[in-house]
Amino acid sequence: MQVKGTVQNVYSKTKSTRAGDKTIWYADIDDGTTINMGFKALWEEGEYVTVNVEEKYGELQVARGGSKMGGGSKPAPAAKSAGSTYKAKSFPLDATDQQVSIIRQSSLNRAVEVATLLYHNGELPTEEQLMDKIWELAYEFTDFGTGQREVKAAEERAIKRAALEAVNG
Repeated sequence: MQVKGTVQNVYSKTKSTRAGDKTIWYADIDDGTTINMGFKALWEEGEYVTVNVEEKYGELQVARGGSKMGGGSKPAPAAKSAGSTYKAKSFPLDATDQQVSIIRQSSLNRAVEVATLLYHNGELPTEEQLMDKIWELAYEFTDFGTGQREVKAAEERAIKRAALEAVNG
């Protein structure tokens, strides 16, 4: 089975084995799956991964040879000048992050461009429909640019999963 998604959380657990206590690393993926990475943390939070997994001992584990595919795309490191206090930001961005205002401005500009084309092509016959389309697109572009689209989708999946578990016991 293949899992694709953004790593939301990386953590470790200590487990007792025949060879003594061992640290096992896990990654929570934005689609709701948790993957046992083994004795090494293969990924970092914010990485997008595509990995082959198999179910072993009641959990998903990286399949043999699966870690080759598992190498995700890491966020590019930010240029850092001497004395800089810049801290690399995580993705998705929190709704209160300062970068969101810049993304909103850019999203509004792109929404105006797209909606204007639709208006001039006659697909939005009134100015009221034009304005409604601008706001709709601006919010969608902002959710995409900040990563909130994926966060909202994961929350919806979690709610559906919880509802199914409540019904099925």
